[in-house]
Amino acid sequence: MLNELFNMNSSDLFRQASILAEPMETLLCSPIPITTECQMTPPCRHCWWRSMSFFSQDFWRRRTLDEVARRAGDLSSAGIQRLLLPAGWLGYELPEWFYTYVQQVKKELAAKKAEVEIFATCGPISWSSLSQLKEAGLDGYWCGIEVPNPELFRQVRPGDSLKARFQTLEDAGAAGLKIWSSFLFGIGESEKDLVWGLKKMKALSLDSFSLTPFEQYPYVEMEQRPAANLYDWARTAAIARIYIQDVNCFTSPSFASWGLRAGINSFLPVFPDQGQLEQIHSMRSYFGERKYQLK
Repeated sequence: MLNELFNMNSSDLFRQASILAEPMETLLCSPIPITTECQMTPPCRHCWWRSMSFFSQDFWRRRTLDEVARRAGDLSSAGIQRLLLPAGWLGYELPEWFYTYVQQVKKELAAKKAEVEIFATCGPISWSSLSQLKEAGLDGYWCGIEVPNPELFRQVRPGDSLKARFQTLEDAGAAGLKIWSSFLFGIGESEKDLVWGLKKMKALSLDSFSLTPFEQYPYVEMEQRPAANLYDWARTAAIARIYIQDVNCFTSPSFASWGLRAGINSFLPVFPDQGQLEQIHSMRSYFGERKYQLK
């Protein structure tokens, strides 16, 4: 099926993907970073967080419990349905304080009677850490496979482990957490690699999937590699929608126009104070009316 989809006419591909996504809820997710400090050694060669450390003096600062809880309450009141608590890689065993942050966010949301999901992402972690996250009140865990080719993975993420990431996804599901996974597009992979990655995604009981276009960032080893072609990315995102079917497919609001065409229904990172909720709902509604007029 995948080979047929990769060879499909673009108009038919995009139309089929957008029709499949039409009845799905528009799921909006906002991140609340706890800490961007990362123990990955050597560091990943494309990392946005590492790039940003050259431009922000408090980049490594851990946010306080009050800051994180207050932001969670504000975002839930603004209409965000999912919160993501990201951190750099903190090791396979999460520090005890991380669970306290999850509990505090859960407490804040309960006080506001907000029906908001809480996900976290800290890279590959242990079964014990995942079990404790579930006990703390976490709803789901995001662990991307990042690069859909084992050899290329080692080049891009020399300190990381693809095997550990797959184990984390398996353990997260076994712990009763919803699973969110992802990989990059335009990082040097082949069509064969994309087929391999999408098959791996379909084999998981995913709640959510992200196909992220590679972007260039300064002061990292891959700063000179060209950014992903968005048309090719959108085609692959449409293939993912048709192949994986009814999971929540995410992209950034920055790519909303291409994403809607490709059958994406969910968006991250969404910042209500920048008017992105209204923008996304308006774009999706109008596109839904217009797409049947497109040739």
